[in-house]
Amino acid sequence: MAATPVLGSPAVGAFFSPLVSFGIRKADETTNMTLSVTPSMEVRAGEQIVLTLPGFNGAVATINASAVSPPGFASSAEWDQAAKLLTLQLAVNISGNETYVVTISSNAGSNPTP
Repeated sequence: MAATPVLGSPAVGAFFSPLVSFGIRKADETTNMTLSVTPSMEVRAGEQIVLTLPGFNGAVATINASAVSPPGFASSAEWDQAAKLLTLQLAVNISGNETYVVTISSNAGSNPTP
């Protein structure tokens, strides 16, 4: 069978109540960033959560992400300065309708800042 492009697909899930918050902010200094999401569906280990953060700056780097809840659910976080993308790599399966929180530490030295 020949490959056929998919022109549309129904949504398979959503993230409810996304929240991005910051520690104490000072001009041109890094600060902790905390991300909180509640997926409506299961998301499997190895998949990624990608956030577009226009207006943010930081070095292109793998940065220090520590999962607050549950421990160890995100294995890494990467910031792409050119694309303004923050990508979280999941280490474990996460269930739907539960809230997950990740803190990106200012000690990373390269985390995106507004």
